[in-house]
Amino acid sequence: EATSDQIADAIVQIFQMSQSQARNAYSAVLLLPGVGGQLRFHPLLKPYKSSWNINTEKYGKFWDPLPVLRHLQATPFSALKNKITLLLTHLIICCRLLCLYRSNDLENLKREVSVLDKVPVIKIKRKGQRNFKWERVVCIPSCPQISPFHLMKAYVSLTRNQGKEGGPLLLSLSPPFKPISSDTVGIITKNFLEKFGISSRIWGAHSTRGAGVGLMRKFGVPAEEVCE
Repeated sequence: EATSDQIADAIVQIFQMSQSQARNAYSAVLLLPGVGGQLRFHPLLKPYKSSWNINTEKYGKFWDPLPVLRHLQATPFSALKNKITLLLTHLIICCRLLCLYRSNDLENLKREVSVLDKVPVIKIKRKGQRNFKWERVVCIPSCPQISPFHLMKAYVSLTRNQGKEGGPLLLSLSPPFKPISSDTVGIITKNFLEKFGISSRIWGAHSTRGAGVGLMRKFGVPAEEVCE
């Protein structure tokens, strides 16, 4: 029964305590029939909406991923084929650094790893995409232990009895072998970074994208290819 003025005033009061919660409240109210349209352009909320739309950089600089990749490279590929936990960690970290996958992207990988017209591809639904698409995946034949394509193929083979064809690629390591959520992918990433001396208090799992971009630029990958 509250008017749009009353709702706007309530959101402003929430803003005084927590900007993020005020933004969440505003987003939720927009979904209410007959209310959202009036509130969207309410003059009282205009200055607050402006502050919500300001993007700030989370990290001033990123850690160097090259020592991490060298550490992963030191493990023989044959050893990974027999240790599912180790293989899963390699797959997640290498895909984050070399394919710039987010946790959600890894959750949305399908068990469809193939070669089309001599190009290694994986079926995936990236953030912001509505449908799954075939996407080229990084392939390093000379160093399969850090090659996302080779790690995916090995993982599919090792979990062929647990996973369904065309289903999610990443699975939990114990029955009933459910698909791994993005939260679990993030935890695996954070735990690995912690063991490697990269503090999760400073660097979140998402920092792997920035670190990966920095690595590509360091090796002269064109900016437009990095963006893709």
